Amino acid sequence: MDEKVKIKIQPSGGDFAALTVEDAMQQVLDFIDMLRAADLSSNSDKIVWRLESAHTNSPLEITAFATGLDPSISVAIRARQTADRLAKTIRVLEKGGEVPDWMDAQAANIAERFFKRNMNGIGRTDIILNNNTPITVVHSTAKIAALSIEKNRIQKQIEKPDWTRIEYGAIEGEVVAATTVHAKPAIVIRVRLSGEKVNCILSTELAARTGPKHRWDETWDRKRVTVRGELHYNSDGKLLRINAVDLNEIVSQPVDLRKIRALGLFGTESFGSLNKGLWQDG
Repeated sequence: MDEKVKIKIQPSGGDFAALTVEDAMQQVLDFIDMLRAADLSSNSDKIVWRLESAHTNSPLEITAFATGLDPSISVAIRARQTADRLAKTIRVLEKGGEVPDWMDAQAANIAERFFKRNMNGIGRTDIILNNNTPITVVHSTAKIAALSIEKNRIQKQIEKPDWTRIEYGAIEGEVVAATTVHAKPAIVIRVRLSGEKVNCILSTELAARTGPKHRWDETWDRKRVTVRGELHYNSDGKLLRINAVDLNEIVSQPVDLRKIRALGLFGTESFGSLNKGLWQDG
């Protein structure tokens, strides 16, 4: 037997003429997207929800049934588990409970839109999953659920701040390879401070200055450089890539210890001590 879900939508104030096409259709689509998110099957086994019926008289009513990519294989048990998972989550959120682990940030955003639509434009949404007791979403319960999702989002930001950002600056490192990124010329550097390898995508002007592609390895391999440009960081604060606009080699200059001594930067005793083993005074 096919597992079915049904969603009924009524406008605010009971005036069906006030219900917009956008609100009605998006509410149905968001509901189906929540079902997809609650389906924990592998991508190749995901449940497909197919339209069985649609009634446009007030209230708008849509019925869908569950199938697999292969219609000959039953997905009834998995569809029932998925529907029960979503039903439990909706009831928990309507009571101000926690967002479950299965609901990632994208699914939480969809759910928040679903609930907020019940606070503006849609007066009531009835959901029947697996012929169980209907779940009713109205303005008051939708407000609690939306606040629960927002509270959870804030809590996660406090526990794990999002460090995604773009900065403009310079990074020092060692060139370890020449490559291309999305068909654009690039070099790979090992960042001096972190030891991480990072792609540096060269601007058109910088690539022309740096030289033909076949010369990059010969010119820059293993050299210490300073790369300047856009520094792109991920949510953990890790440097992902550099959109480079300038590239300069760091050239180490030989140190003449006689000149340093002549400047009086070291006393005779300290200079002699340093000279034993650590320095060679030619």
